[in-house]
Amino acid sequence: MKPKRSEAGWVTLIELLVVVTLIIIVIHVLYGRGAPAAPGGDDQAITDLAGEARTSPGVALERARAVECEQNLRGLRQAISIYRLDREQPPASLAELRISTMACPVSGNPYAYDPATGTVRCTTPGHERF
Repeated sequence: MKPKRSEAGWVTLIELLVVVTLIIIVIHVLYGRGAPAAPGGDDQAITDLAGEARTSPGVALERARAVECEQNLRGLRQAISIYRLDREQPPASLAELRISTMACPVSGNPYAYDPATGTVRCTTPGHERF
């Protein structure tokens, strides 16, 4: 026994539109709202209808790279401190530390190192506080 079809096939078309709409809503909820905001601002969170802060994937990726830069600098500073304790002077260059993370993951710029003071910093705009 064959299943009955509607006369013009409209039921199938409506079902298809409902499924596509549901998929779009699920994607929208999972990936947040809006386009990635401009770099450098702290107000990059987007609030949804319930008032919860959501971020777009681009903003989240940028924040993750900034955290990675901060952690790289923390590791370099610890390595410099250990080097200084062991040899009683800071290294002449970062190459003496034999660490592979010598550049900011956001900009790709190498970290600035002052061998006279043993301080290291990131030259990427917005990373001055790291």
